[in-house]
Amino acid sequence: RIVREYIVKTNKLKKVYSSASQKIIALKEIDIEIKKGEFVTIMGSSGAGKTTFLNLIGCLDRPTSGKLDILGCDPTKFNEEKLSRIRVEKIGFVFEDFFLISFLNALENVQLPLIFARNYKNNNRPRDLLKRVGLDHRFTSFSKSNIFFALMFFFAKIKGNSTFSLTVKVGIK
Repeated sequence: RIVREYIVKTNKLKKVYSSASQKIIALKEIDIEIKKGEFVTIMGSSGAGKTTFLNLIGCLDRPTSGKLDILGCDPTKFNEEKLSRIRVEKIGFVFEDFFLISFLNALENVQLPLIFARNYKNNNRPRDLLKRVGLDHRFTSFSKSNIFFALMFFFAKIKGNSTFSLTVKVGIK
């Protein structure tokens, strides 16, 4: 078995957005290796390409040119169904807005990623995770900030060694 040192590797990664009147180069020849266990911060001014880069390594968009390797795979060769599967099973996203289902309580929102991943064998796991972060009294709560913290902990626990998480402008309003 080959053990890869990196989880994200790009070579001359480029993204261009085109319209009838102009071309906007959002990313120009980005080379980066993100190794397993590293903590990486993507920083830059508005319009620098941070979101575009995160969308590419999160398999939400495709590069215009260059090479992209995510967990030993080239996502540019996959169809939308395969990309969706990778996002569900391998990549955790935390967005500025929590994107919680408002009519679901805390427990149900934490159960949802397992259901989507078709990995809902242990019904007690979401309850145990809420207990571990001190939210067992909130099983039926609809508080977004409490559910958000539980989901962050949940994603940290369900993602294996060969996975990574993307954090995009995390904040509580």
